[in-house]
This record gives sequence, structure tokens and C-alpha cells, in this order.
Amino acid sequence: MRLLNVDSLELKYFVGEPGHGVPGYAILSHVWGNDEISFQEMTENVYPSTPASRKGLQKILGFCDKAKSDGHSWVWIDACCIDKSSSAELSEAINSMFNWYRNAAACYAYLFDVTSDEDPAGPQSAFRSSKWFTRGWTLQELLAPFEVAFLAMDWRELGAKSDLAPVITEITRIDQQVLSTCVWDDVSIAAIMSWAANRRTTRVEDEAYCLMGLFNVNMPLIYGEGRNAFYRLQLEIIKSSDDQSIFAWTCEPEGPFTFSLYEQDARPLGMLATSPRAFAKCSAIVDTYLHTDHDISFDIEKQFVRLVAATMQLCREVQVESEKQLIPVSFVVPTAAQSDPDGAVISMTDVIKSWPRQIPWSHVHIAVLRCTDEGHIVILRRQIREDRQPPFPMAQSSFH
Repeated sequence: MRLLNVDSLELKYFVGEPGHGVPGYAILSHVWGNDEISFQEMTENVYPSTPASRKGLQKILGFCDKAKSDGHSWVWIDACCIDKSSSAELSEAINSMFNWYRNAAACYAYLFDVTSDEDPAGPQSAFRSSKWFTRGWTLQELLAPFEVAFLAMDWRELGAKSDLAPVITEITRIDQQVLSTCVWDDVSIAAIMSWAANRRTTRVEDEAYCLMGLFNVNMPLIYGEGRNAFYRLQLEIIKSSDDQSIFAWTCEPEGPFTFSLYEQDARPLGMLATSPRAFAKCSAIVDTYLHTDHDISFDIEKQFVRLVAATMQLCREVQVESEKQLIPVSFVVPTAAQSDPDGAVISMTDVIKSWPRQIPWSHVHIAVLRCTDEGHIVILRRQIREDRQPPFPMAQSSFH
């Protein structure tokens, strides 16, 4: 990795790990502005002639002064320590970034829109509404380091992550235990995705790339692929996880959408979500089989997801006198709750009352995922492979 010396402001490339080829360093988490100092400007010695009023330069100098006062000789800041003109270096940096934040001697989160004279925990504090909490990349920069020092616009400390954990939990919906331990092995995939649901990135591909470290996956960067990046991320996650909550996203995707199975402009959905925003309502979802020896219940075959799940019809056909009628079914779902030793009885009657009329009920089946969400039932449109028909009649799409 490339580090910046706090005294000379010279960049130097190091190979290895902290303590083994790489010196200890402080790392900066911040929201990018429009006038950041680039790698080329630093290496071509352009910055000495840069106007002192340029905010990008002020940020570098302020960061170096703060790090130096805390005893650090080297710092890392993404704006000038990565040669973004090299796609290979950029890909390596983004795939390594989680570990760089995790292994830093100190991590500072610079909040340019917060003053140092306020109480961050105040109900109307600027800290709560800081743009830093709305960006995609700052999520891993919050979770990867074991400690984060939050700095106001004048570089004075507002408090540490450990001290501000209660208010950070209120802002981000991330459990305090996760903030304090920096471990989320017991958190479902859907819940982790929900942490990023309301965050934004400048490039649509970064919605996926900024989450790789949280799921401990690596993949090549392909800027220009659009939302396919998030699709690839989910495929990589599936390769190493048996957590079915990745299929439990609940909100509709952006753009035109209709429940119709037959209209030409209908946009059928697959098993995977189109963006983290689809998991906005999934913070309470729990994978009920975490840390067990159960067999993998789904896999990937030629870029298609094959899921093994219990399925049942939404309605069944019965003969009433001289005519056939469809009636909603009820079924029992096993639960771990002591109050429901025999399982929870779920009736489709209420579901069908609000069901779009254009859907043929007899063609709809329910797939029960192996995760819980406080007893809620969510039914979303999913598309199945036409060349892999299930052992029961089904139309072009299925639901779960």
C-alpha cells in the first residue's frame, strides 16, 4: 500500500502487512468533495502551488497535523494514496480496503458538516444528520476498525465509536454489540444488507464494491457494468454462505413494475435483488440455521440460483356442488418459539384479499425460506428457469 509521510508529504509504496514491511499508519474516513487532491497532483509536486483555500488540501494538511499530534508518522487517505488511473491498482486497493481499515493503528472519521461545540447525542444534532452516515463506503469504514475517532470540521474530537455507540445505533440501526466487537458472524445477510439500504454511492457499481469487505468476498472491478455488480456480489456471497435470508428482500426495484404475468411490459424479478435498497425492511430477519451442519440448500448453476425449499400452493381447487372453486390454504411453519411448540399456523386468506386480481391463484406457490422476520409474511414475484419446471404446475413466475 502507498502511504503519505506527515512531515514531508511524500508518498511511499510499502509491501507487506503492518509490522511486517508496512509501518504503522493512521487512516482517514471522509466524504469526498469536488476538489480532492489526487495522486497525480501529489506525485507531480503540484500541491505546493495549490491555493491554500482549496478544501482538498486543507483536509490533507489537517489530517496530517492531527495524526502527527497523536504520534503517527504515516497516513493513508484514499484521495491521494491510490493511483486511480491504473485499473489494476484501483481493483487491488478496493479489494484490500477493508483490511487496510481493520489493520490501521488509528482511524479518524472526518465530519465536515459537524461543529465541535455540539453534543453528538442531542436529538437534533448535526452529528445525527451528517452526510458521513449516508455514504456507502463509510459503512465498512465504521465497522472494520476496532475504534474510530470522530472529528468535527475543525479537527477536534467529538468522541470515539465506543463512546458514541448508542447514538450511532440509533442512526444506523446497527446493533451496539456489532459496533463494539466489530464482529457480525451471527447477523443474517439480509440484515447486513439493510445497513447499506439507505446509503448512496456516486457510481452505481460501488453499491456492491463497498460491501465486499463486510461479506469477506473478493471480485474484479468492472466499472460500466451497472447493477450487474450487485448481482455478482450476491453470487459470490452465495458461494460461501448457507444463509437463505439473501432471498428475503422485500421492496420493489426501481423502475416500472407490474404483477402481471403476461403483459409485454412486465418486468419479472429473479431470486436476487437489484440493489441494497431492496433490503431496507430486512433489519430484523434472522437466519434460523446459523452455525449448523445442515447441507447447503442452494447453489449456483450457470449463473442461475437453484434453491431447495419447502413449497406449497397458495390455493387449492375444490368441488363445491356442481362447480369448482379455489380456496386459500393454511399450513404450519415450524418455529423455535416456546409459545409455538407445534409451529405457527399461516393462513393465505388475508394474503389473497389484497392479491392483484390479474394473477391466476392456481398457478401460484409459496416457497418458505429458512429464516424468520418477527412472524411477518412477505410474498414477492420471482422468476424461475423455463427449462427447469418444478414437479407441480406453475406459470412463468413463482412467489415466496
